[in-house]
Amino acid sequence: MSLEYLVLFLAVCLTALFAVAALWIYERRKFHETIKSLDYFKKLCDELDQNTKLIVQKDLELSRTQESLDQRARELFVLHELGNKIGSVFDESVLAGVISKVLCEEFNFEKTAFFLRLRDKSRLLCLGSYGIQEKSALQEIAGSVERALTQINGSVLAAADSPEPDLHKMAVDLKFHSFLLVPIVLKEEKVGAILVGNSMTSDKIGEDEKDIMNLLANQVAVVIDNSRLYEQLRQSHHLLESKVQERTRELENLNQRLKHLSDMKSDFVSSASHELRTPLTSIQGYSSILTSGKLGPVTPEQQTRLNKIHLHANELVEMINTLLDISRIERGKTEMKMEQFSLKDLIAKVVDLLQPQFSARKIQVRLDLAENMEPAIGDVPQLQRVFINLLSNAVKYAPDNGTGVINVKVSVLKTEYQVSIGDNGVGIPEEALPKLFTEFYRVDTPMNQEIKGTGLGLSLVKRIIEAHKGSVWAASRLGMGTTFHFTLPRKAS
Repeated sequence: MSLEYLVLFLAVCLTALFAVAALWIYERRKFHETIKSLDYFKKLCDELDQNTKLIVQKDLELSRTQESLDQRARELFVLHELGNKIGSVFDESVLAGVISKVLCEEFNFEKTAFFLRLRDKSRLLCLGSYGIQEKSALQEIAGSVERALTQINGSVLAAADSPEPDLHKMAVDLKFHSFLLVPIVLKEEKVGAILVGNSMTSDKIGEDEKDIMNLLANQVAVVIDNSRLYEQLRQSHHLLESKVQERTRELENLNQRLKHLSDMKSDFVSSASHELRTPLTSIQGYSSILTSGKLGPVTPEQQTRLNKIHLHANELVEMINTLLDISRIERGKTEMKMEQFSLKDLIAKVVDLLQPQFSARKIQVRLDLAENMEPAIGDVPQLQRVFINLLSNAVKYAPDNGTGVINVKVSVLKTEYQVSIGDNGVGIPEEALPKLFTEFYRVDTPMNQEIKGTGLGLSLVKRIIEAHKGSVWAASRLGMGTTFHFTLPRKAS
């Protein structure tokens, strides 16, 4: 083989060797890069796995938190519903039973008991329980609850191994593994407690249950306060009712006595008036005979005395007749002959009848009567006496110097007429107005001492108007006159 071929062969071999070496170096570098990539990918996988574990852990925590929140929300909703339910309960025993049952059924407590001090502030009693078989132990536990309430501030979350003797006794007697004692505070006074507990280790009571029970205890305190206020109000109502009934009976008895006395007075007035009429009739008769001269001549002086006897006897007869009328009306023995009549015509008739008195005193009478008034209803003769009496009184007290004025006005109301008769005289003191219609009452004024009167006229007016189902009253101001008002029924439209 020639040298040239040998050189060429060596060159080819070297070239191939260099190519293989370059390829090996390239592949090795690529391998190392792959190893690095795998290490990085493994690191990413580890980080992803760690993050996944964290996410799962957080998800579990969030699920547990959500479950806890859902449980709290459900408990709060049940607490709200329970508050609405017990808000209208006023029997404390019923309240205890309802709460004890709901705590077991809705809040998943195994056993509950409700303790309360009665209104007389005596010892604590167990008014209700649920899920507790050891009924006989409850009243003994009530003593432990009462002692525990005096030693604690706020709620107590305890377990069976509690070092406190009273709390340990509760756990042992009722077989509690964990329990909660929540005081019921009313006006800064511990009036009771709610005891809830579980016997299973897995159902340990925690702070969340404690918060819920504190809210419930506050609601229960408000309900108990309302219940006791309601009971106080009910007792006060019954006491007031019994007192009202007692006073009503006393008033009825007094009214009966007053009626009896009034009847006795009317009987006496009627009897005395009848007895007085006979001698007065004789006095009138004999005075008439003496005045006429049938028993002999009468001197002017004797004639004057006889006229006075006759005048006073007539006044006394008039007074007796008025007393008899008042007595008859009071006892319902005077029958009012109700009929339709023209009130305008009646007023005109009475004014015409008394015109001589108006003229003698120079008194002006002013009438203010509505046109086309429909008929009134009443006893015309009796109402005529009312108008005569009130107008005659107005004549007596009106000024007599030519300035006297009497106003007669009729107002049309819905179902009745209101008649007003007023003068511009001296008036009546305000304190005397309520007594005006009392029999024999006369206002104590210098003018009244000069004017004669019996004090019976206004009393008779009142009886007549009231017999017509109307009312009568007076209004007056000193120095400005007096006005009497009364109402009468009118024919319905």
